[in-house]
Amino acid sequence: MNTVSSPQPVRQPHWLIPCLLAMFVLNGCATLNEKECLNADWRSIGFEDGTRGAKLSRIGQHREACAEYGIKPDLDAYRSGYGQGLKSYCRPRNGYHVGLKGSSYNDVCPAALEKNFLQGYSAGRTIYKLEVKIRGLSSQIKKQEKELEESKERLSQLEAELVSDGVNSKRRLELLGEVRELGKEQGQLENQIKSMGMDMARLQGQVDGLKANSPY
Repeated sequence: MNTVSSPQPVRQPHWLIPCLLAMFVLNGCATLNEKECLNADWRSIGFEDGTRGAKLSRIGQHREACAEYGIKPDLDAYRSGYGQGLKSYCRPRNGYHVGLKGSSYNDVCPAALEKNFLQGYSAGRTIYKLEVKIRGLSSQIKKQEKELEESKERLSQLEAELVSDGVNSKRRLELLGEVRELGKEQGQLENQIKSMGMDMARLQGQVDGLKANSPY
């Protein structure tokens, strides 16, 4: 009787996977595709990069992306659009919203615009940091509330066992000890939750005040 052997898995050459990964990374990093390179309006591309606060070196990434298709960026047009884009990006109000989102600033604003931009950015960044603290406290409170709930469930189980029939004196002492410890634990958790809640309310008050009085 002839046996049919199962097909052996095809082994890929050892160099293939690294090459595929490299191709994936390169393609994933490409700023423009072929169609975009062929139809590029370099002034508009520069303007968009400027309004996003990208560094001027962003043009280098565009150059690499389009080199594959034999296309070179129009540097003068890009720089012209980029400069106009920065004028939009470097407004104080935009700086406020950039800071409020927690986005980083790439030191791209011209000296004449940077001071006012940074004032807005600093105001937004201050609120962002407070909101990060609030979210952190909220997460801690939820964690503590879960621990408190679990502790209460455990306490109910112990109390039920404590009043049940057939519990000997040794076990009863053990149960009483555990009940006392859980009571202390719950008191500590409740105090922590209350304290963090007060901290959250205080920080939220600061955030509300800063937003209400913001000139941006």
